[in-house]
Amino acid sequence: MELLSVFFWYLLPLAVYLSAYITMAPGLRHYSPKPAYAPPGWFIALMWLVLYMLQGTAAWLLMRHNGDAWTYELTMFCVFLGLSFFYGPIFSKRIHKLTFFYTFLLLAYSAVIVGFFFKKYAWSGWIFLPTVIWLVFATWLSFATYQNKMYASYRNSREEQVEEEESRPSDEEGWVDPAESRRSLSSTGKRAKFAMSL
Repeated sequence: MELLSVFFWYLLPLAVYLSAYITMAPGLRHYSPKPAYAPPGWFIALMWLVLYMLQGTAAWLLMRHNGDAWTYELTMFCVFLGLSFFYGPIFSKRIHKLTFFYTFLLLAYSAVIVGFFFKKYAWSGWIFLPTVIWLVFATWLSFATYQNKMYASYRNSREEQVEEEESRPSDEEGWVDPAESRRSLSSTGKRAKFAMSL
């Protein structure tokens, strides 16, 4: 029975990790514009693997401490794994604002879980704590990436605007402002009418 419990609490996080890695792998290689201090993709993937194994260990120890009985803390952990499962598809969409808010959601929920784990069994709380710490960094990284994306979009739009203004012919080259042209035509028409009345 205990062996089955060990397999369950390690295989479940591992399955979530593999599904997330498959969907996130292309994005980890080409995720931009990321901050200069962002770790390489292989390091992020390795960190998540270690964290998922720690999470499984924390859940297994909690269940073992409770006499192999199911608790609401374990239900909360399963909900967390469900939320983590959808992180990969959201990340792969490369919608930086959505990724930031979803990462913040995972951070807030993991902080609640670690609090309940500490209350139930301290060792489980300590083992789950690195996930919260990593999600703090991941949330900040997502926010910085979102800011870089906004800045890059603004800079590109300004560069396009400058190029358009530079390519527009100047007044000396024969370019006439449409508004100025309409005022000139109106003035010419009035002078013509006055001349015809004489």
